[in-house]
Amino acid sequence: MPPPNPNEEHKHWHLDKRVPVGIIIALLVQTVCFVAFGAHYIGKDQEWKTNIVARLDAIPAKIPPDMVTDRLTAVEKSIEVIKTNQMHTMSTLRAVADKLNVVPPPPNIGPR
Repeated sequence: MPPPNPNEEHKHWHLDKRVPVGIIIALLVQTVCFVAFGAHYIGKDQEWKTNIVARLDAIPAKIPPDMVTDRLTAVEKSIEVIKTNQMHTMSTLRAVADKLNVVPPPPNIGPR
């Protein structure tokens, strides 16, 4: 039988006698706790998702239709005010650009 190769000896994993038993036990306990917590969390996660979906499905029944209409009207009015302010700002910028003799901003800035 050929003599053992010193490089081959280091290829195999082994546990040295200098490793305390407490570290091995701590690693095993940590692994067991991690698996137990993960299994518990997975069950709770599904329960949590079911609860959230049920609450989201119940929201439309709680909101009166008049409230939705009023809010939509308020949003439309706010958009009109924003457009008016934007037009005023653009006209002011064009006037300043004309006075300073610089290139004015483009005429239509809208959604991209």
